[in-house]
Amino acid sequence: MPRVQLGSAARAARARPAKVFLTLVTVVAVATVAAVPSTGADAVAATKRRVTTTRRAKPTRPSTTKRADTAKPVTTSKPPTTPSTTMAVATATLPVSALAVDSRMQTFVDPSRPTAATTASAAKPTRTLETLIVTPVDTGRPFPLVVFGHGLTGRPAQYEKLLRRIASAGFVVAAPTFPLSNTNAPGGPSLFDEPNQPGDMSFVITQLLTDKQVDSEWVFVSGHSLGAITTVDLIGNPAMVDERVDGAVVISGTANLFGSAKLFDKTPAVPVLFIHGDLDATVPISLGLSTYAAARSPKWFMTMIGGNHTFGIDGRADLAGEAGLLYTDAISAFLASVADGPLVVTAALRAVTSAHPSRLSLQSSATGG
Repeated sequence: MPRVQLGSAARAARARPAKVFLTLVTVVAVATVAAVPSTGADAVAATKRRVTTTRRAKPTRPSTTKRADTAKPVTTSKPPTTPSTTMAVATATLPVSALAVDSRMQTFVDPSRPTAATTASAAKPTRTLETLIVTPVDTGRPFPLVVFGHGLTGRPAQYEKLLRRIASAGFVVAAPTFPLSNTNAPGGPSLFDEPNQPGDMSFVITQLLTDKQVDSEWVFVSGHSLGAITTVDLIGNPAMVDERVDGAVVISGTANLFGSAKLFDKTPAVPVLFIHGDLDATVPISLGLSTYAAARSPKWFMTMIGGNHTFGIDGRADLAGEAGLLYTDAISAFLASVADGPLVVTAALRAVTSAHPSRLSLQSSATGG
């Protein structure tokens, strides 16, 4: 499999001193070690009572074998730990309110990697990535970056409602159009270009790290279906891993399709949330669970009860309906709480699932490697 080549801009971003970003909200959730309150909407409301402004340092990850050119600066901060009592106070982060957002299309051209020939087009020496970028309206401060990968036969516009909701929670969201798996790809969409897609997402990260609206210290990746498989490669395939990534959301995804590399073998322990419908007939939930089992902790698996492969997020269902809201809540809660450590992520996600017990269930492995 091709190895992701990270450019000088990416390396320079890692060389910067570790900094922290102003949280959107700091909320306090009181939970038992085993569970948090599960009284439906009251559980979510309980996590929004105290609002303060704070600065958070990046949690320190477990030590791993890292490539010298991609190692992140070491921070001295640590994620919250559970006190030696029956109760734990977890500080979680959730958006105060929806921010106004703008969207634009921007073209990035990677001159270092080619695009393969298809039945309808000749090979090209570069990879062109038409990218949908959704940002909060300028507030005078930067926001964490989320790079999102679409599924086979998809395109970013199909996910725009979801992406705008995530951006409104305080993130810059970028969704590249993969050259050969999108719905308008020459010769028809092909899944066989997936090994090149992690490099596409890494390239978009590199291009946006210098954007004034992006907080370069906080980078997340996500994707649906084939884009989720690409996301798994970015955090778990030793030949493709991008160590700038601080967290990942894998939606209806599984392990890489073509490589022989052992996933999550000496790769960084990146917090990852898996979301999967239990009625998914395209990528059965059993495949998602097997990838979850292989992933390093901290990790979480959220099941959409009654959900299928598209579960309302790719334009073939009502994204404005219940499913779209549930996924927005879960993804935003995860992204906003990663910096506070695994205990807080668990509390935030359990608050979401407790509010919708008939539609969502959660399992987690928030400690260990």
